[in-house]
Amino acid sequence: MEQRIRERADYEFARLSRSDRQALVSSPHARARDSDGRETFDWLLQNPDAGMDYPAVRSVWQGVYDDVVTDGTPNVLPVRNRLRREHRDELERALRAMRRMLPPDDERVAAMRRYQSYPGRGVRRSMQFYSGPAIPDVGYVKNRAFAHPTRGIRYRRNTGNDVIWHEVAHIMEMQNGRLADATMHLLDRRTQADKMQRLRTLTGRNYGTQEVARPDEFADPYTGKEYGAFGSSELLTMSVQEFSSMDRFWKAYTTDPELWGHGVASMLGVYGFRPNI
Repeated sequence: MEQRIRERADYEFARLSRSDRQALVSSPHARARDSDGRETFDWLLQNPDAGMDYPAVRSVWQGVYDDVVTDGTPNVLPVRNRLRREHRDELERALRAMRRMLPPDDERVAAMRRYQSYPGRGVRRSMQFYSGPAIPDVGYVKNRAFAHPTRGIRYRRNTGNDVIWHEVAHIMEMQNGRLADATMHLLDRRTQADKMQRLRTLTGRNYGTQEVARPDEFADPYTGKEYGAFGSSELLTMSVQEFSSMDRFWKAYTTDPELWGHGVASMLGVYGFRPNI
């Protein structure tokens, strides 16, 4: 993936005009002794808060995001759903792609289509990415969203798109033993030197007193949540939820490249997709 980022960067920088490169050299973010703008361009790629103001830099990350998320792979299919009429064409393209993947008479097609719209407040995108077996069910809940191996996903009516991604990542992990093992191995390695602490102490949020985590240096301590004998985790989910938009995907790479890389690997099928339930 690092090579893909570099290839996209080379391509976009080569397309810049002389005036565009000079603008980089004279910009507030210019690197010292940068004569052609390339050093500044590369710095902006690693600093999204600044880089988002530069179309060519954004284009690099949009291309990488499309490779991993929007275009999908044969085993990872994003189905984008929007409520406004102007986004209907995008949804239809995604549904056509889904039908190409699955037999026309497969009951999973009907099950997925039943849940393709998520009523909510305002304009909100929801996503399900397909990783082998169908998500068992999708529905509403009054309290916190959750994922269950047989009950599927439950979430509140005003749930954000990132929460949908988060819960589907739980389903991916439940259905893929290799992915679950790799996730737990990474979590153990990252947190083995950390003491268990209450999440409400670590975050200041109103988590239950029984909810604990080993924080490591995660951007959000919830990533290190401990489930004990249940053998589950929040490491993959907290990575994949950042794939709900290109901007968050980009920031996640610069914040924690290792965690980002694990999420990308799971999306691209590095750990396979054979279900274990």
